Amino acid sequence: SSSSSRRRSRRSRSDPSRGDPRGGAGAARGGGARDGSAGAWDSIGEEELRESAARAIEAVEEPLLRTTLKLRFGMDRGWCPREPEEVGDILGGRYARSPGLVLRTVRRAQKAIPLVADDPSGLQVLHEDDDVLAVCKPPFLRTSPLHRFTGKSLVSQLIGYLQPESGSSPPFLVHRLDRQTSGVFLCAKRREAATELTRQWHGPRCCKEYLAIGLRLASSKTSDCGLQVEVGASTVLRAPLGTDADAPEDSARQRVLPEGQGKPAATYFKVLAATSEAVLLRCRLEEHGRTHQVRVHAAHLGLPLLGDEYYGGLPDRVKTPALPAMARAALHAWRLRIPHPRTGEHLRLEAPPPADMRRAAAALGLRRPRSAC
Repeated sequence: SSSSSRRRSRRSRSDPSRGDPRGGAGAARGGGARDGSAGAWDSIGEEELRESAARAIEAVEEPLLRTTLKLRFGMDRGWCPREPEEVGDILGGRYARSPGLVLRTVRRAQKAIPLVADDPSGLQVLHEDDDVLAVCKPPFLRTSPLHRFTGKSLVSQLIGYLQPESGSSPPFLVHRLDRQTSGVFLCAKRREAATELTRQWHGPRCCKEYLAIGLRLASSKTSDCGLQVEVGASTVLRAPLGTDADAPEDSARQRVLPEGQGKPAATYFKVLAATSEAVLLRCRLEEHGRTHQVRVHAAHLGLPLLGDEYYGGLPDRVKTPALPAMARAALHAWRLRIPHPRTGEHLRLEAPPPADMRRAAAALGLRRPRSAC
């Protein structure tokens, strides 16, 4: 079917050595979310990208790994990439007619490229001890670099802050936030701590809360799924999620699927403030933490997040000129509670909303009550 072929196409894009440096060497640690957000300040020009890639590849010490990367990314022919079969034929020996072995060698070579350390002076530290580091991620900053050799990510700033010794590899990531999303970000400074945090991440003792601004696109006092849109009202939406088969191939867009399909997901919503145009929502992940879970579930309630181009949060400006503009989905990772990996005591973290969400809430007349703090 067309949907299955699209899924196969998406899987093929996960090849960490696919194509030129724009699709390659960063995949060993993951890339930024394809969310169509603003933030061109962290974009990377083609010339800068190729210069960074060339420096990183030349610095790989093992000759076989260095040669494999040069061939794969086509450094010798104007950065025109080669397929794994071509690389294997040039390398010869056991690599000939063995594209799988070539790809495994490329992956090993990529891991030999050290991640870039960025200037951490702008990092907002929420908590730090010998085991963990929590910071406030600003909107439009990627969690992980697009490429290992380029930086311009939160991970790159964390490396600059921690300055790990050669041979060690903190920060150890426990989770990710979409490029658009701001708020609490937790990582581990020791591998053992990361293992314990990961074990707890989807457990009952871990609580993840968000603040969001939802749009009331209908005049009804009741949302599409029955939530009374008034201060203090709450509901838990249980609706499975999966990839939107109608989305473009390079899109991460999700959708609510019929019961029995997709992956289970549940989100708690509470109305903290409400006007005729919008609501301020407290959101808690009750089950799992699927891609875009809060955004999709809010839209399913009939309250798409302000600024969310994927899920209906960009209303017609001609009809609604008073609505403030948001260059991203109005979603903020507000609070995180999780057992400390060493002591077992609850670690409670909170990040204040960034300026763009504060401005939007003020423009809409949404005030968070003190009782919600």
